[in-house]
Amino acid sequence: MKKIVCVLLFAFTITVLFSCGRNEGEKALAEMEKIVEKAEKGKNELTADEWKELAASFEEQEKVANEAAANGKLGVVDRMKLVALTARWAAASKPNLLDEMMSKITEALKLEEATTDSVKETTGDKRWIVYYTDIALGNQNNNTLGHFLKPKTGESVKVDEAKGEEEFLAMLIFTEKGYMKLTFPADAEEASAYKEFDNNPLFSQQPGGLQSWPAEKMNSGMLYEARGLDAVEFNKLAKSKDPAHFDQWFRQCNDGDEKLRFKMEYAMNPTAGTIYLVQFNNLVRGILLVKSVKKGDSASLVFDLILEGRSDYADIDLAKQLQPDEPTGDETADGVEYSE
Repeated sequence: MKKIVCVLLFAFTITVLFSCGRNEGEKALAEMEKIVEKAEKGKNELTADEWKELAASFEEQEKVANEAAANGKLGVVDRMKLVALTARWAAASKPNLLDEMMSKITEALKLEEATTDSVKETTGDKRWIVYYTDIALGNQNNNTLGHFLKPKTGESVKVDEAKGEEEFLAMLIFTEKGYMKLTFPADAEEASAYKEFDNNPLFSQQPGGLQSWPAEKMNSGMLYEARGLDAVEFNKLAKSKDPAHFDQWFRQCNDGDEKLRFKMEYAMNPTAGTIYLVQFNNLVRGILLVKSVKKGDSASLVFDLILEGRSDYADIDLAKQLQPDEPTGDETADGVEYSE
């Protein structure tokens, strides 16, 4: 037993003496090695905060080791070890630090985009926001409400009054086999699953039905559910009427992109409280909040719509017929049924 104790005491003494004999640079190298080993072993398990702590510790120890090397306190072998550890750390940490860097760059770009848009209002592409409330659309069997949305004014136009207005009309609803479809004139036939156009006056009525519209006046569109935006934020955005704020929310709900790409041409069975990003003719952007849905034979849909206008679109037929005019007073308007 005494021999074992003596051996342990001897080992402890040697360890202490060896530790005391190492300079700060050698100690820093030892710590760097521990950090690198931890990074390599836990590469896929470490959290972002843990990576930050490791990076800070490695940077601190690396600074001490570099100073020791510069002052001649590290031999050739230790200097080579310093280089090797630095390379191993870079290989282990690069993907995680790169993700963090890209995240910061993305946030900075979002802020810059919003700022740029605000500047554009006075230096070039002037933008404005119009907010329409309580727009009501009826399905093919609803003879009370309008059937097509006229986004320039926030009105709804009945199928009987659609002739001559086609290029101004952008959305409609229809029902088939109990399913409601919210869609766009040029996309309505594609949105229909049963193709019973002869029984649907929104398609077949002459004149006014979609099948009688001139092809060059058929407006298309896209819809995309804005999952990151709720009714509270929608209300704040509508009241602010701020183009930069609108652009920020549209991009945030669209993976950072300014425009929708390859999204749905219709929404099936929309429900109250759902919010959609809307885009007419791949140009005019809007955000739509479903307020109420009435099912049944004479179905209807009521919604609010935030719509963006741009001075750059003033001479583009695909946009100028659909975007709202620049407001001169209160940008908020009630959606009303349109009549000649």
